[in-house]
Order: sequence, then structure tokens, then C-alpha cells
Amino acid sequence: MRDKKIKLIYFSLQGSEVKSFSLSWKRILSIMFSSFVVMLLMVGSTIALFTDFYKDQRISRLLRTNQALSNQLQHMSGKVNQLEGQIQGIEKQDDGLRLMAGLSRIDPDLRKVGTGGAYGDYIDVDLNSLPENLQDETKKVNVLLAELERRVTLHSENVNEVKDKLVRIKTA
Repeated sequence: MRDKKIKLIYFSLQGSEVKSFSLSWKRILSIMFSSFVVMLLMVGSTIALFTDFYKDQRISRLLRTNQALSNQLQHMSGKVNQLEGQIQGIEKQDDGLRLMAGLSRIDPDLRKVGTGGAYGDYIDVDLNSLPENLQDETKKVNVLLAELERRVTLHSENVNEVKDKLVRIKTA
């Protein structure tokens, strides 16, 4: 079989020219192997290009999402600061109403309603998965939200106390 060769004959239908090629088995196998390697490289390159393209698209989308979430967190931080100012105004009104009702003012330390401690129910993600600047901002916003929640609860109780006192004064 080693001595045998394959002869390929090529001829044109429009002309009378005939060409022939003689190929050994060794040559045929090397052509087939080379073709296989070239095809394998082409398929691998194509897969690598599409994978890189997909990853780049995904990274780009995640960066846009991260930026949007970061902007949202900053917006929320601004809203929390705005609520803080509103609660301070409510505290001043509360002081005036307490004086009118004959009640003593609430101690400023009591108004802080126990700062510190856990982050409350607001954190439902693993903060370690966030970039450090977002971790700090998220912690800050969550601490402020928890404090605002406690302060609103305190002021709600104060309003009820003032109402009860005013009703007793009115009925007396």
C-alpha cells in the first residue's frame, strides 16, 4: 500500500486540456491532517472571538448597571439627608407643643434613639461583594435609615403623649 499512489485527473469540459496529479498516501494523510488542524484553529479562533465579544458586552452592561446603582445610592443618601432636616423641624415643633401641653422637653440624647449597632433590615446583600466606596456609602445610608426609623417611632409616641395630655387638659 505504501507504493501505491492515487492519481487525480482533472479535465475541463470546455477545453481539451487534461491535467493529472499523482499523490502518495503519505501526502494525502498530511493534507488531511493539515486541513483538520487549520479547521480546528479557525473554529477555536472564532469561539475565542465570540467569547471575548460576549464578555466585553457583559462587562460593559455590568459597569453601566453599577454606575446606575451608585447614582441611585447617592440619590437615596440625599433623600435621607433631606428627611433628617425635616425630622429636625418636627423636633422643634414637638418642643413647642410639649411646652404648650405642660410637658418637659425631650432630652437631646434621647432623641438620638440609640445610634450604632446593626444595620437593620435594609441590607439584604453581601456588602463584601460591593466596591469599597459603595460599601461605605451603603453602610452610611443604612445606619441613617435605621436611625430615622427609630426617631420617627419616638416622635409618633411623643405626638400621642402630647395628644393625651391636651385631651386631659381640655376635659379637666
